[in-house]
Amino acid sequence: MDSIVKYKSESGEEVSLSVDIIKRYLVSGDPSKVTDQEVMMFLKLCQYQKLNPFLNEAYLVKFGNEPAQIIVGKDVFMRRLSNSPLVEGYQAGIIVRKKGSDEVQYRNGTFYVPGEEQLLGGWSKIWRKGWKEPVEHSVSLHEYIKFNANNQPQAGWKKAATQIRKVALVQNAREVVPDLRQLYVPEEMQVDEEQLQHIDVEYSISEGAEEIEGQSIEGQSIEGQNVEEQRNEEHATVIEQPTETYVNTRRTITEKQAKRLFAIARGQRQIIDEVLQKYGYEHTYDISRDDYEIICTEVQQLVSQLEERADAPQNKTIIKEVREIAHTQGLEETEPLDEQILEELEEELPF
Repeated sequence: MDSIVKYKSESGEEVSLSVDIIKRYLVSGDPSKVTDQEVMMFLKLCQYQKLNPFLNEAYLVKFGNEPAQIIVGKDVFMRRLSNSPLVEGYQAGIIVRKKGSDEVQYRNGTFYVPGEEQLLGGWSKIWRKGWKEPVEHSVSLHEYIKFNANNQPQAGWKKAATQIRKVALVQNAREVVPDLRQLYVPEEMQVDEEQLQHIDVEYSISEGAEEIEGQSIEGQSIEGQNVEEQRNEEHATVIEQPTETYVNTRRTITEKQAKRLFAIARGQRQIIDEVLQKYGYEHTYDISRDDYEIICTEVQQLVSQLEERADAPQNKTIIKEVREIAHTQGLEETEPLDEQILEELEEELPF
């Protein structure tokens, strides 16, 4: 087996990659056509940018004999844009024109009326700390989208307003946030997002064997597929049977991402529920990957606000009393308080 590169992702997970792992599980398109050089470029970009391709933060795309393309998920841009100390805020939207009119409108969001209005492009503004004026950027739709004979968008542009707004925002973000340079979204590279390999895999690497979903793939099975590897140590050859991995087509977050969200919330379910309700979600497993990072950011902000209030002297005494009551109920410190106990204490707590 080729050497394994290990590094920490931006979110703190340990990522283990090798040329073999990437070719077998992380190539969108035709893995047999991708070269070792293209794989190594992808691996080094993920390592340098601290991206986790197992959480769909980066994709290696290869079709036919065309050069491979490296694509980054929108979540990476939004997370870094939201967390960057250089950024104080941003706005983004679409550029439209009513049919029969010469007036061009720069509109917030992505709503327009097809048939009555023509979508022309997208725009964005980013306020950078210390700069007098926001950085403004606009893009023209016709530079990216292609239409068929019926004047309908070709595959890959089914949500043209949302997508062209995204292009305008991520291009602007690259100018403002240095960490985002050399990273591109599918629309900029003429790649249909539906063709990307959206995997939902929990994995770990052990010496001498790879593991996915806790199951060793050396001589065992994954998702019903038998995997047999015969190694000739003298000639270092590997014979493999075709394998399949589970593909998450729902575009919702993984179990690992849901666990990370609970970790950010410090186990306080009521904070998560409050934010989910704001975004129209009932359960964590319904969360779209497009909304995941902004939800994590808001949860983290609420936790910080709660901790600041809890640090107030008048509240520390009450919290101590809460823990004493919990102890009398036989609860461990790491266990959540019973709802009945919380109801009894709710009126006493000033926050």
